[in-house]
Amino acid sequence: MLSAKNRKLLVFIVIGIASIFSFFIPQGELQKAKVIRVIDGDTVELSNHKHVRYIGMNTPEMNFKSGTPECYAKEATDFNTQLVLGKTVYLRKDISYEDKYHRLLRYVYVKKNDGTKLLVNEELIKQGYANVSIYPPDVRLALKFLFAHIDALRQGKGLWGECK
Repeated sequence: MLSAKNRKLLVFIVIGIASIFSFFIPQGELQKAKVIRVIDGDTVELSNHKHVRYIGMNTPEMNFKSGTPECYAKEATDFNTQLVLGKTVYLRKDISYEDKYHRLLRYVYVKKNDGTKLLVNEELIKQGYANVSIYPPDVRLALKFLFAHIDALRQGKGLWGECK
């Protein structure tokens, strides 16, 4: 039986290999859409009323039914709102089209003032509003997200400094 440390290393190696091989799969075109509602830190609604779930990361849950949000859920939702609400975003699919709740699974980009595109999924992780959450086969940016997660954790950013 593998120790916890060796299991983590094995998972890291598998994700790394899968990420490398995923670069050989052609990327889809960027699709433009407008965000009309932010549901929470990792889910938005588009003007065509489709919901988009960000790939590769997870934010604390708002728990709308119970009324008790998890630590840093409101902050993650507010930051996501600041990044995308009312804006045109650019969506890119990895392998999966949608999840079991029929939400589109996408990498989400938004244009910055200088005209470059910001990867929203990564920015939420980088700033400590989300943790990395990898679900194969959607692993194209897994290593990028993992490194952003490690940096945020080391620096105690966001939820890593506020939540126990």
